[in-house]
Amino acid sequence: MAFVRGGLEGRPRGGHGSVAYRLKSATGEFGYRVSAEGGRKETVELAEKRVATWSPKLARVFSIAL
Repeated sequence: MAFVRGGLEGRPRGGHGSVAYRLKSATGEFGYRVSAEGGRKETVELAEKRVATWSPKLARVFSIAL
């Protein structure tokens, strides 16, 4: 699996100068198991970009320690 890490896409500030949210991205080849013809299982690798988001409000909702 080839994997290239992305950086933080910016740190937009809220009304009081605090971080409003953060984005983290990663691109690479990710493997998936699929059913092929005849019921065989195959692994295919697909190029994709994955994005994760974080916000202080979300952290409070799920009680994630900062």
